[in-house]
Amino acid sequence: MEAVSKKQEPRRFYRSRWILIWLLVCVLVLGMVFLLGTLVRSPWDSAGENAEAVLIPTAVVSERDFSASTDLVRGRVELGSEIVVNPTVTTEERAVVTALLADTGSTVRSGDALAKVSGQPLLLLHLDFPLYRTVHSGDEGDDVVAVQQELKRLGLYTGRVDGKYGAGTAAAVKKLYEANGLSAPTPAPETPDSLERETEELSSAGQEKKETSETRPAAVTPLKAEHFWALAEEEAKLVELAPVGTELGSTDTPLARLQVGEAQLTVRVPTASNDDYTMGAQGTAFRTTDEGQSWAVKISAVGDFTTEPHEFANRPGRDVTFEFETTDGLETGAEMYVELDKVSQPMRGLAVPLTGLREDKTGPYVDVLSPPQQAGDRKRVSVVILGTGDGFAHVESTELAVGDVVVVGN
Repeated sequence: MEAVSKKQEPRRFYRSRWILIWLLVCVLVLGMVFLLGTLVRSPWDSAGENAEAVLIPTAVVSERDFSASTDLVRGRVELGSEIVVNPTVTTEERAVVTALLADTGSTVRSGDALAKVSGQPLLLLHLDFPLYRTVHSGDEGDDVVAVQQELKRLGLYTGRVDGKYGAGTAAAVKKLYEANGLSAPTPAPETPDSLERETEELSSAGQEKKETSETRPAAVTPLKAEHFWALAEEEAKLVELAPVGTELGSTDTPLARLQVGEAQLTVRVPTASNDDYTMGAQGTAFRTTDEGQSWAVKISAVGDFTTEPHEFANRPGRDVTFEFETTDGLETGAEMYVELDKVSQPMRGLAVPLTGLREDKTGPYVDVLSPPQQAGDRKRVSVVILGTGDGFAHVESTELAVGDVVVVGN
């Protein structure tokens, strides 16, 4: 029995060693399988990572043809300044319009008569300030100087502008009344002093005074302040004139409303369209709310290049002013756009989607990615917007080129 037991011991030893080796191999294989499992990426892993990633919408800068006529240029109508005429009548207790001497809608000029109020005429005179007194023969002052200067400009006065109201100035005032078919005010009685001043004024005007009572002129025509309305401009448009019978002062209705200054429309034009918007170029203006109404316009002024924002266009360019051939139907503040009669050929240039444009206090810009897949590598590139069309902006920049990738959207 002992002999048999001694023979079995080596067998048991070898069997245990092979079991141990087998176990080690299994552990090694399982370790390798686990390692390989960590390296293999399933579709679910990729989906999870993509869900956490920040997607950056981008677009590639291209080159396109842009037409100048596709860009909308808009502005607001300005009809100039309004002057409300409310005369002061001192000869009557009630100020009533008794006659109309001008037509509504017409252009009235310095020296023209507007109407009669309580039988007294009201004439326009281009002066820097209103007349504040009735001037008689021998009176002197700044008001006389202003009247002499305007009467000389109108060709009614040929004497010296010396600020002295005498026979020569009074004669010119009388001519002004007569030119409008009106009777001049009754002269005040002459005094020895006024006769002497009259002689001096006639002499300075190159006229010779005659001493006979038959040929000597009567007392000079006075300059009544209430007969004149000071007009800051040489002419104005008569927008409204109260009808005969209107009692001024009892209502808010003035005698007249005048408009000074030309009706105009100013728009912001992109730099790319400079060749089209030149002095004298003609076009048609339309109401933005009613294209059935139109007005013929012509460019009267072209401003310098500016980056200041415009009400209807926050882009750099030039402010172009149009004047209207007629102002019938126009209202101050009306929003309009302009279409030129003739525009140049399409212009080729860099195109960026409108959604790729950004703007801050320094102006418009785009965010360029390099490389495009890295959000942190954004570069701010300033651009000048030359125009728009079909969802793209025509831009200009020394730092932007075809093929660059820009961020679009938010």
